[in-house]
Amino acid sequence: TPSDFDLKGTLAAYKRKLSRALKKDYNYPRAAKRAGLEGRAIVRILIDARGNVLSVELAMSSGHEILDKAALEAARSVKHVPAAPDSLHWGERHIKVPFKFRSA
Repeated sequence: TPSDFDLKGTLAAYKRKLSRALKKDYNYPRAAKRAGLEGRAIVRILIDARGNVLSVELAMSSGHEILDKAALEAARSVKHVPAAPDSLHWGERHIKVPFKFRSA
């Protein structure tokens, strides 16, 4: 059976893969960039073992509605992500994904 260390590494690698998949279509809104708005929105996403995105919600605001909406839209545009490795016994789990908006 896999050790706790192996499972932690597998989980960390899978979360990185999920983060990349969920962020592939996110954009810094032009109006926000021009206004110099910056922030970090955290989106909470429910994913099943097959990689289906079941729900998306804002876990922490960036402090700017336009940036929060951009993060939510990006996450909601993804309906499917890579399936979890069997060793994780995923079921359905929430993950939190940060979306960073920086002008420089």
